[in-house]
Amino acid sequence: MTPSRTEPLSWAQVLALSAPTFAFVGFEGSVSIFLPTYLSTHIGLSLATIAALMFVIRLWDTLNDPLMGAISDATRFRHGRRKVWIVAGLPLVLSGTGFVYFAPPDLSLWQMAAGLFVLTAGWTMINVPHGAWALEIGQTPQARMKVFGLRSAAGLLAMPIFVLGPAVLERMGHSDVAAHMALIGALILIVLPVAVVWMLWQTPDTSGKGRLDVRTVWRGYGLAFSKRAYWPLAALFGGAGAYYAVDAGLYLFLVRYGMGLPEWGVSLLLVQTVCGLIGIGVWIRLHHRWDTRPTLRLVLGLQIVFCLILLVLPKGEVWPFALYSVARGLMSGAVFTLLRALLGELLDQERDADGRKPAGAFYGAFHLVLNLAAASVTFILFRALGAVGFDPRLPVTGEAQAEAVRLAAVIGQFIPLVFMLWVLMRRMVVTKV
Repeated sequence: MTPSRTEPLSWAQVLALSAPTFAFVGFEGSVSIFLPTYLSTHIGLSLATIAALMFVIRLWDTLNDPLMGAISDATRFRHGRRKVWIVAGLPLVLSGTGFVYFAPPDLSLWQMAAGLFVLTAGWTMINVPHGAWALEIGQTPQARMKVFGLRSAAGLLAMPIFVLGPAVLERMGHSDVAAHMALIGALILIVLPVAVVWMLWQTPDTSGKGRLDVRTVWRGYGLAFSKRAYWPLAALFGGAGAYYAVDAGLYLFLVRYGMGLPEWGVSLLLVQTVCGLIGIGVWIRLHHRWDTRPTLRLVLGLQIVFCLILLVLPKGEVWPFALYSVARGLMSGAVFTLLRALLGELLDQERDADGRKPAGAFYGAFHLVLNLAAASVTFILFRALGAVGFDPRLPVTGEAQAEAVRLAAVIGQFIPLVFMLWVLMRRMVVTKV
C-alpha cells in the first residue's frame, strides 16, 4: 500500500511509525552515554582502547548507512520496500542486545567488539529504512514536521523511561553501570518487537521501482557533497554529530568527576530527559510560526549560552547543576528534529525523473556525515583525556583531572555549536538546485 500525496496520515499511523524510535533511542542513548563508563568500569578497558573500539564500531555503522539506504530504495516487495529490512534487522538487534548489555566482567575485547558489530548492523537495518520511510511519507512541510516531531517526542519519552530504573538504583545507592545497562537492555528486548509489529500493522509503506548497482551504492557515499547546494546541510549534520558525541559521551564522566556529583549522574539525566519531552512541543509550535531556519538559529544560540554557563557552575552542588539540566533538557531533541525537516525540504527538490524521492539514499548519506563526525570526535576526545591522565577505572582525586573533563565538555560542545550557527547565518542551507 502506498499513501497518495493527498491522503493525510492519521495520528494513529504517525504514532505507530514513531514507535520503533522509542527503542532506538534507548539503544543510542545507552551506547552514547552509558557504554564508555560500562566498558571502563565493568569490562576494564582503558580510555585509549575505548576510543579505538568506539571509533571502529561507529565507522562500521557509518559505512553501512548509505549502503542500507540504497538497498532499501531499490527493494521491490509487495508488502513495501522498508518493512522487509526492518524485519530482517530485528533478530540481529535482539541477539546483539542480549550479548552486549548482559556481558560478564571477564568478557574479552574481541568478544565485545563482535557483539557490538552485530548489534550496530542490526540497528542500521532498522533505523535507516525507518528514517527513509518517515522522510517520504510526510508529503508537506507541516506533515513532515508532524512525523519527525512525534519521532522526537517518542525518543524524548523513551529516555525517561529507559533511565528511570537506573535512576532508582542510583538513589538507592547502587551506581554500578553494569546493572544500569542490564535494565536498559531488558527494556529494549521487550519494547522493540512490540513497536515493530505495531508499525508494520498500522502504517502504510511505499513501493520501490529503483534498481541497485555498484555505481548507485558508491554514489551514495558521496551524495551529501555531490552538489555545492548540499554542502551547508552536510556541514550542519557533521556539526550535530560532533556536538552530540561530546554531550553524550562525556555526560556521566562530567557529572561524576567534573562536577563532583558521583551519585547524581543518572538521576539528573532523568530530569533532563523529562524536560526534553516538555520542550519538543514548544519547538514544533515555533517551527510552525517561524519556519525551520530561524527556529534552529534560536536553538543553537541558546545552547551556546548554556554551554558557557557550565564553566561557572559550582562543583559539588546539586541544585545549580539540576537547574542547568532542566534548561538543557528543554532544548534537547530540537536540533535533530529541525535538521531532518531541512533534509526533507532538500529531498522535495531532488525527485528523480519519475517523481520518486530517493529518501533512503539521502537519509543514509547525510547520517553518514553525522556518524563520521561523531566517531572522529569520540576518538579524539577519549584519547586526549587519557593523555592528560584521566582514568575512570580509578578514583579521580586530582583537581586538574576533574577540570580537564569539564573543559573538554565545554570546548567540545562550543566549537560545533558556533560552527553550525555560522553556517546558518550565512543563509546557505537548502537553496534551490
